[in-house]
Amino acid sequence: MNILSKGTAISVPVDLIDPNPFQPRTHMDDSRLEELTASVKQMGILQTLLVTPKGDQYILVVGQRRLVAAKQAGLSEVPCLSIPDLTDNDIMLLSFIENIQRESLTPLEEARGIRRLMEEASLTYREVGALLGISKSSSQERVSLLDLPEDLQQAVEHNGVSMKKALALKGVADPAVRAKLLAKTTSGDLVHFRDLINQQVARSDNKRQHLPQSQTAENLGVSDKLLELCQNLKGTRLYKGRISFKFRDKSDLRSSIRQVLTVLA
Repeated sequence: MNILSKGTAISVPVDLIDPNPFQPRTHMDDSRLEELTASVKQMGILQTLLVTPKGDQYILVVGQRRLVAAKQAGLSEVPCLSIPDLTDNDIMLLSFIENIQRESLTPLEEARGIRRLMEEASLTYREVGALLGISKSSSQERVSLLDLPEDLQQAVEHNGVSMKKALALKGVADPAVRAKLLAKTTSGDLVHFRDLINQQVARSDNKRQHLPQSQTAENLGVSDKLLELCQNLKGTRLYKGRISFKFRDKSDLRSSIRQVLTVLA
C-alpha cells in the first residue's frame, strides 16, 4: 500500500511542528526563500506539508522551505498530510526522495543522504538506487564524492565542477597539479578532460624523474617549495640532507640564506 494513502489532511499550528531530524538539505538559497515567502503571503500554502504525529507535537517529514516561509509570512497554521506510525527510516527516506525528485540537493548533500540511508537503514547501493530510481553505480559514484580531497569537494559544491570530472581527478595526488587541472574543467568533454589529466601527470612525473635521487623531496624530508627554491638559486644544491651555496660575497650569501629561511618559516 502507498504510504501516503494512510495520511489524513489536517491544518496544524506552525508552533506544533518540530523540524525533521533527518533533513538532507543543509543550505537554503536566501533569494529563493524570499520569493517563496512573498508567494505564501499572497497565495498561502498551495502544497501540503507531510508530517507525522509524535505525542502532542508533529515531526516535519517533507516541506522544510514551505514551513520556514509560512513562519516568515506570519501564518499561524499550515495545511498538512499527517501520516501515523512513521519510523525514523520512513522519515529519512521520504524526505530524501522528495528532495531528490525536486532536484533541490547539492551533489554533496545527495552523497551524505545516500550514505546515511545506507548506514541507518542497512541498505546496499543497489537497494538505495532502486528507491531513488538510479543505478547501483550511480549510487556508488555519488557517495565516492565524500572521499575526495577538500579542494575537489569545494569545486563540486560551489564552483560547478561536474561530479565525473571531480572523480577523474581523484588519483592526482599533487594539489598544485589538481589546481591547474581544475581551471580547465570547463573546456571539453569528459574524455578530453581525462586526456588532459594524463598529459599533466605524465609531465609532472617526467620532471621528477630527471631530478637526482638525492634531491627528491621524499628522500630529504623537505617541502617541495624548498626543493624548488634550491633548484632555482644558482649555485645552490641539496645533497644528503645538506644545503650548499656558491656565492660571490657576504651579501650574496645572506640573500640566499634569507630565501631559504623564508621557505622554512
